[in-house]
Amino acid sequence: MKKALFICYGGGHADALIPVMKKLIAGKQIQVEAIGINLAADQIRQSGIPCKSLSNYLDVKSVEIGFPIAKKKHNFDSKVSFADSIAYYGFTVGDLIEEVGEANANKILEIYDRRTMFPVATMLRILEVEKPDVIVTTTMNRFEAAALRAAEIMNIPSVKIEDLIGKINKTFPDKIQVDSEEEKESLVAQGISKANIVLKADIMNPIIASYCEKVYQTQLKIQPTVFAVSCDFAKSVIESRGLDSKSIIVTGQPAFDQHPYYLENTSRDEICNELGLNLYHPIVVFMSQPCAEREDIFRALIAAYKDLKDDNIQLVVKLHPNEDGKIQRIMLQEQGVHDVVICKNIDARSLIAISDLVMTAYSTTGIEAAVMGKPLVYINVSGEEDHIPFDKMGIGVRCCSSKQIAETLHTFLIENKELNLPMIHSFKTDGKASERVANIVIKLACLKDNEEKGNDAC
Repeated sequence: MKKALFICYGGGHADALIPVMKKLIAGKQIQVEAIGINLAADQIRQSGIPCKSLSNYLDVKSVEIGFPIAKKKHNFDSKVSFADSIAYYGFTVGDLIEEVGEANANKILEIYDRRTMFPVATMLRILEVEKPDVIVTTTMNRFEAAALRAAEIMNIPSVKIEDLIGKINKTFPDKIQVDSEEEKESLVAQGISKANIVLKADIMNPIIASYCEKVYQTQLKIQPTVFAVSCDFAKSVIESRGLDSKSIIVTGQPAFDQHPYYLENTSRDEICNELGLNLYHPIVVFMSQPCAEREDIFRALIAAYKDLKDDNIQLVVKLHPNEDGKIQRIMLQEQGVHDVVICKNIDARSLIAISDLVMTAYSTTGIEAAVMGKPLVYINVSGEEDHIPFDKMGIGVRCCSSKQIAETLHTFLIENKELNLPMIHSFKTDGKASERVANIVIKLACLKDNEEKGNDAC
């Protein structure tokens, strides 16, 4: 029986793969195996699908490299096992040392931690062990991108399910960026760990910058056998990188197949009661995420919220899984704002369902808002090109300042004037994306036999 290997990082991204795996398992045409990296492993197992993790592939060298790093960095409150953290750092840093040397690897690790890792050598070894007929990933960099690159090298068919819009973004440190040592010490005095703060000048280190640029340029050119994308806009973004347009198939997004269920079955009363919100006042949900401009974005949001204090608008901040909320709470306290609700564990789809308006910078929850028919406002305070241009996609309104944010929210929520979102209805899901992607996986798993036999059967 042919074998499809699913490789996934993170719980949110796993949501795009789980429905496809379930379709394939139910169909019994090909064998399904999964490697879950970090939180993805628990997410996949909770769905009832057996799943390996990185620790299944540990060797002595990786333990020697990874153990001392994981001992310092592992979160023992996390669902990720200590063994998997050892494997994560052992593999990524081991590959990095081979590529740039130990001293430079330590510099990159100090500034970027794991965010800029690209362990192709490790994924070549894992694919050699697993011997899949096709691999399936989502859009994450690091292990997923490395798996796609390894598949290219080994001539293994691959499917990349685009749970974003086809764009490859440059990596950035998942840390609070400051301009001076004084600013850094001020945050440390308020309880922020030094390890979570980085000087902007350090990011410009030429050795580090050149390595990050090399990884970025490589990932731009990775060519899976098939891109499974959610919409025509995503297809156009990938085509603009010069990749083969015939490899890009609009399938819809498997992770969105169940969104209508959340829209119809989430109780606004129950969520409001849980969060202490007024059922009858407008609810704005801001989907936070680690990004280079996070503090500037949140500062603009707070200023806008203060301007709207007479409008009875309620603001809920949904933290990203990789955020702890400390910097947001410090910033709110500094501005004398005490009625913003910060939450982490409520499902983003449930929050979107009970919201009157969704806000973000460039989280994919903005696309989920469109899928669920919710108006979106997104913040760009840098003035640079949008990571996800929701306005060009016709599903969001772009705001570049606190004044614009306040005016837009007041216009829509208080004056009841519609926002200009011409394409929002076109993002509605038909619930069949996972079926379409599963059929592609089956076809690719049997690709070599089909070419030899001239038929479409496994």
